[in-house]
Amino acid sequence: MNISDLQQQAESGNCSAQCILGICYLDGVDVSVDSQKAFQLLSAAAHQRVSRAVVNLARMYAEGLGTPKNIGEAVRLYEAVAEVEFFAPVELAPLLAWC
Repeated sequence: MNISDLQQQAESGNCSAQCILGICYLDGVDVSVDSQKAFQLLSAAAHQRVSRAVVNLARMYAEGLGTPKNIGEAVRLYEAVAEVEFFAPVELAPLLAWC
């Protein structure tokens, strides 16, 4: 994976590149873990309705990665994509137990 190319594409507003690069920063794939960068990139992609970005952003809210922990926002985001993202309901179920 060419991180430099992804960074250029993400900076120019490519939502797929924002999502992929955000996940790379979130999980430390070919880059160092950087929750702040991950949150910024995934937020940008989520605003463009990239469902995979929404799921990962929900995870960040649920775990307090790069943002203060916010279970309510995590639930809202998981519910928003539950019909199209297989893992959203799986991740949502334990959070609902907290509500």
